[in-house]
Amino acid sequence: MKFHINPVIWVAIGVNCLCLATVTTAVVSKRMSSDNEITERAKGLNLVAQHFKADTCWISKDKKPFKLGDEIDTPGSLKGKLPTSCIKSIKTGQILQVAYSEGKLIVSQIYSKTELRNQLSILKEQGNSNDETQRKKR
Repeated sequence: MKFHINPVIWVAIGVNCLCLATVTTAVVSKRMSSDNEITERAKGLNLVAQHFKADTCWISKDKKPFKLGDEIDTPGSLKGKLPTSCIKSIKTGQILQVAYSEGKLIVSQIYSKTELRNQLSILKEQGNSNDETQRKKR
């Protein structure tokens, strides 16, 4: 027995496949973008934790909480630039990662004390495991 498929059904199957491909592409693209943002945030947190551990973060006594994209004014520093990319806001409890954009110093990431504490403990564990590895090699 041979079945005859109506051309309208072929068109419907084609449209369905096209929709599936479009949605799949959009989902994969959004997922990759999200993964990249998470990776960048994790790298930034690691950098800020290293500055914090080395006690090279600048201190802000501003009472107002910072937001992403806020401009930081540093009139007291040489040439208005910061030597590190880390600022600790004492009053708000925020840990800021800052970067230069178009000649202005802006807040690029904001971390909580908990995030920083967790990252510092990870760095400490990595340091301890590296020390043990060095001892075993000797």
